[in-house]
Amino acid sequence: MIFKESIYFWLFFIIPVVILITLYGVRRRRRFTKVLGEQSLLKKVTCGVSPTKRFWKNFLLIAAICFLIIALARPQMGVEKIHIKRKGVDIFLLLDTSLSMSAQDIKPDRLTRAKMWVESLIDNLETDRVGIIAFAGKPFLQCPLTMDYSACRMLLGILNEGTIPVQGTAIGDAINLAIKSFPEKKGYFKVIILLTDGEDHEGKVMEAAEAAAEEGIKIITVGIGSETGEPLPIKNEVGNPSEYKKSKEGKLVMSRLDAAILESIAQKTGGAFFTATSSGFEIGKVSRILDKMEKEEFGEEWLERYEERFEYPLLFSIILLLLELLLTDRVISPPSRHCEPTKGGRGNLIVQNNDD
Repeated sequence: MIFKESIYFWLFFIIPVVILITLYGVRRRRRFTKVLGEQSLLKKVTCGVSPTKRFWKNFLLIAAICFLIIALARPQMGVEKIHIKRKGVDIFLLLDTSLSMSAQDIKPDRLTRAKMWVESLIDNLETDRVGIIAFAGKPFLQCPLTMDYSACRMLLGILNEGTIPVQGTAIGDAINLAIKSFPEKKGYFKVIILLTDGEDHEGKVMEAAEAAAEEGIKIITVGIGSETGEPLPIKNEVGNPSEYKKSKEGKLVMSRLDAAILESIAQKTGGAFFTATSSGFEIGKVSRILDKMEKEEFGEEWLERYEERFEYPLLFSIILLLLELLLTDRVISPPSRHCEPTKGGRGNLIVQNNDD
């Protein structure tokens, strides 16, 4: 037998406290009765109370508390074997880390918002495999497909605008790398989630989307940014914006969300296009799309699970509490000669005044 929540055994320290309180009550009651008068008279007054029954009432209460603590500790005994087949979707998250993702039209900035979006999506996953590809002028496999979501979050956290030293936005190359990184097995359980502002500097985006469609890979695009445009900040050594990027003519370089290209990519592969919002309501829609997709069986395993046995000590505790409530400390047998009433009334105790 094992106890799943053994920390509750610390509650057994309550038992000595309950016993001390009970003993204190007994001593206090005796002192009080001594103050009232003669012992022979007090015996006649209290002869209807049974000290033995009172002891057993206290014992039942303490025993009920003990069994209740054992039930809280969740005793488990016996092993149940469970056969689990792991099924899910293979997901590659393509995250744009180019300079344009430092624009602050979405607070705090585009890249930070995209990383928060990815973390929220991962929180909704259960049995799916997920991988991360960072891209700018070139793509880089940041995290291969895995079910270790903690590792994904850790690798996601270290991404920034300088992760890829080659600047630019090669969306097509990132899609092609994701296609190569998926398992070769055919099926419609593969999906690419592309998070970018859509500014592509390398071309060949639709060719890459067509290649994904031929492999049965669905692409969901998430636009990060606004279509009105935002200047690109240039950060200093401590990471604070010191100035804004300018063209050769000295004009501010404005970065805008290219929703048209992202929507075209999604339509080409039978996917969907969303614009990232501060509320993140679109994450729920993406999760529902993933739930409806075909699932791939990643493997199977037998798990051993201990069977819960907390109900038995809990039942004993309830029974003991009921017995404690039903048990009276009064004497049920006929009164003895010590409980006979004194002269002067029908069953009433009269105290004679000897001052006459």
